[in-house]
Amino acid sequence: MKNRFVLLFCCAALGTLLSSNAATIQVEVGAGGLKFTPQDVTIQVGDTVQWHWAGSGHSTTSGTPGNPDGMCDSGVQNAGFVFSQTFTAAGSFPYF
Repeated sequence: MKNRFVLLFCCAALGTLLSSNAATIQVEVGAGGLKFTPQDVTIQVGDTVQWHWAGSGHSTTSGTPGNPDGMCDSGVQNAGFVFSQTFTAAGSFPYF
């Protein structure tokens, strides 16, 4: 994926980290080209982002194009693949 997207995190008390209120946010990968749908998501500490491949030959990698940060990398995958990442700290986390 050549496009860059950002996960934005709401400030949340650390006590909610393992709360039963944690959510799973779904993002579609590669439907209609090199894009994520939705493009940006806002989650809270402890939430999980789950990427679902709608197209083949795509990946999701944390960081920016040319500068992956090593936090997560799905590798290049095909339609039907699912990749998840749970975020345990507040911040802004770009991925491409």
